[in-house]
Amino acid sequence: MDAKFSITVPAYKSQYLKECIDSVLSQTYSNFELIILNDASPENLDEIISKYHDERIRYYINEKNVGAIDVVDNWNKLLEYAQGNYLTCMGDDDKLLSNCLEEYNKLIALYPKM
Repeated sequence: MDAKFSITVPAYKSQYLKECIDSVLSQTYSNFELIILNDASPENLDEIISKYHDERIRYYINEKNVGAIDVVDNWNKLLEYAQGNYLTCMGDDDKLLSNCLEEYNKLIALYPKM
């Protein structure tokens, strides 16, 4: 059985967000959802997100910034939105190699009881 991955990104900075999203969307393994949580950023993250028309992307916005004050709250919100079997947490300035999820899926198949 193929795994479904939930890739979560708490987003605040816009500088590398497009590269982050592009790295996820360019995966050789396509059974994933990308969940982005805008942490009430003063930067225009909506403009970046609106350029994508991929049903695997789900975008949410915090009413107030929690940032470093309560970073666990951000992760918990992202976990609530996740619907996959496996979770990958990224920063808004992180990138995945194009075969990352494919390699994770291979490892899961090799070690199903882990």
